[in-house]
Amino acid sequence: MPPAPADQGSGRYAAVVSYADAALNAYLPYVWGGGHDGPTGPSIGTCDGYTGVVTPCPADRTVGLDCSGLTRWVYWQAGVGDIGQITDNQIANPRFHPVAQGAAVPGDLVFFGASTSNPAHVGIYTGAPGGVPTMINAPATGKFVASEPVSAHSSLIGYYHYS
Repeated sequence: MPPAPADQGSGRYAAVVSYADAALNAYLPYVWGGGHDGPTGPSIGTCDGYTGVVTPCPADRTVGLDCSGLTRWVYWQAGVGDIGQITDNQIANPRFHPVAQGAAVPGDLVFFGASTSNPAHVGIYTGAPGGVPTMINAPATGKFVASEPVSAHSSLIGYYHYS
């Protein structure tokens, strides 16, 4: 993998949101396993372990990102380095610490799932316009990277800040 771009320091969170916005505006499809093959960024996915509703599995012939592939790529572009390939690695990354929703800043990660040892989804918190916590994420097969309310996904684990 090539060296990460220079870390944006105190501007890293704005950079994370900016890169997430760019992914949103690029109409990148959700692809199971996308963003995990070699360098960060969109890639062909895999059908290994696929449980999506679209059949047959389109991942092994589609370029895109899954939820953790998106967060991995965005943080890489912001100069943080590799935060972990899959959601499990990212929530367990010792540089991420849970914060209350009221203390979350745009650019933090938002995790969903049964528990911290069994996360199922991750998104990038973008703030609370009009009081509605919002995130950019790669939601599911058949959809594109999207901006959605955090409440669009169930089983919120929490917000995590990188430091």
